[in-house]
Amino acid sequence: MIKYEDFITLVALAEKRHLEKQAEIEKREIRLIASGGGRKAEMTSKEVICVCLVDLRQKPTFEIL
Repeated sequence: MIKYEDFITLVALAEKRHLEKQAEIEKREIRLIASGGGRKAEMTSKEVICVCLVDLRQKPTFEIL
Protein backbone atom coordinates (compact mmCIF):
# COMPACT_ATOMS: atom_id res chain seq x y z
CA MET A 1 0.00 0.00 0.00
CA ILE A 2 1.34 3.41 -0.91
CA LYS A 3 0.31 6.58 0.91
CA TYR A 4 -1.09 9.50 -1.03
CA GLU A 5 1.77 11.77 0.10
CA ASP A 6 4.31 9.21 -1.15
CA PHE A 7 2.47 8.97 -4.47
CA ILE A 8 2.54 12.76 -4.92
CA THR A 9 6.26 12.79 -4.09
CA LEU A 10 6.86 10.00 -6.62
CA VAL A 11 4.95 11.94 -9.30
CA ALA A 12 6.93 15.12 -8.59
CA LEU A 13 10.25 13.26 -8.83
CA ALA A 14 9.19 11.52 -12.05
CA GLU A 15 8.11 14.81 -13.66
CA LYS A 16 11.39 16.48 -12.60
CA ARG A 17 13.42 13.60 -14.07
CA HIS A 18 11.38 13.69 -17.28
CA LEU A 19 12.01 17.43 -17.73
CA GLU A 20 15.74 16.94 -17.09
CA LYS A 21 15.87 14.15 -19.65
CA GLN A 22 13.96 16.22 -22.23
CA ALA A 23 16.34 19.16 -21.71
CA GLU A 24 19.31 16.84 -22.25
CA ILE A 25 17.77 15.51 -25.47
CA GLU A 26 17.01 19.05 -26.70
CA LYS A 27 20.68 20.03 -26.31
CA ARG A 28 21.81 17.27 -28.69
CA GLU A 29 18.91 17.27 -31.14
CA ILE A 30 18.86 19.22 -34.38
CA ARG A 31 15.26 20.14 -35.12
CA LEU A 32 13.74 20.45 -38.56
CA ILE A 33 10.27 21.13 -37.18
CA ALA A 34 9.44 23.47 -34.29
CA SER A 35 9.01 21.90 -30.87
CA GLY A 36 5.54 21.42 -29.45
CA GLY A 37 4.11 19.66 -32.48
CA GLY A 38 2.90 16.12 -32.63
CA ARG A 39 0.27 14.16 -30.83
CA LYS A 40 -0.55 15.09 -27.26
CA ALA A 41 -0.34 12.46 -24.53
CA GLU A 42 -3.56 10.63 -23.72
CA MET A 43 -2.70 10.20 -20.02
CA THR A 44 -1.16 12.57 -17.51
CA SER A 45 2.02 11.64 -15.68
CA LYS A 46 -0.04 10.90 -12.54
CA GLU A 47 -2.21 8.48 -14.48
CA VAL A 48 0.80 6.75 -16.06
CA ILE A 49 2.50 6.24 -12.69
CA CYS A 50 -0.74 5.01 -11.11
CA VAL A 51 -1.33 2.48 -13.90
CA CYS A 52 2.28 1.32 -13.62
CA LEU A 53 1.96 0.79 -9.86
CA VAL A 54 -1.32 -1.10 -10.25
CA ASP A 55 0.17 -3.26 -12.99
CA LEU A 56 3.23 -4.07 -10.88
CA ARG A 57 0.96 -4.96 -7.97
CA GLN A 58 -1.39 -7.15 -10.00
CA LYS A 59 1.11 -8.86 -12.32
CA PRO A 60 4.43 -9.45 -10.61
CA THR A 61 7.17 -10.22 -13.11
CA PHE A 62 9.45 -11.95 -10.63
CA GLU A 63 9.34 -15.00 -8.41
CA ILE A 64 9.63 -14.79 -4.69
CA LEU A 65 11.67 -17.70 -3.39
